[in-house]
Amino acid sequence: MEEEARPIRQQQRRLNLTILDMVKKEVTKLLAVGIIYLISDSQWVSLVQVVQKKSGMTVMKNQHDELVPMRIQNRIVLGHLVSSRGIEVHKSKIDIITSLPNPASVREVRSFLGYAGFYRRFIKNFSKIALPLSKLLQKDVDFSFDQPCIEAFQELKT
Repeated sequence: MEEEARPIRQQQRRLNLTILDMVKKEVTKLLAVGIIYLISDSQWVSLVQVVQKKSGMTVMKNQHDELVPMRIQNRIVLGHLVSSRGIEVHKSKIDIITSLPNPASVREVRSFLGYAGFYRRFIKNFSKIALPLSKLLQKDVDFSFDQPCIEAFQELKT
């Protein structure tokens, strides 16, 4: 860097209003913990960029080059439990599914498939398992909750 170089004063960049409060809270938290601090006597100030990771953590390096996880607490977002381990199934929601009796009508099958479909990302081959139940929803098909339907229902419940 040249000795005679001078910093260029620029306006603060506009921030999306939906994440503005989150960024303010995060910066306040970082200030309180002591990871970042105010610099008032320097001409050159490096920008702080807060990035929300997929795992729900903001990772920064401290002076000892150790990783510092900032958001480790568990949160429930849209029915899923988001933690430091990633997205998981919320136990209370699963308890509701496991306690359901066998469906007795097309409406109950549709309701169950909708509820179980919310967790399809956690069930491998969900569509193949749910096929006997899905066939019950077709028009002009008599409702007969037979053995393949019972097996599919029980497998989706577990």
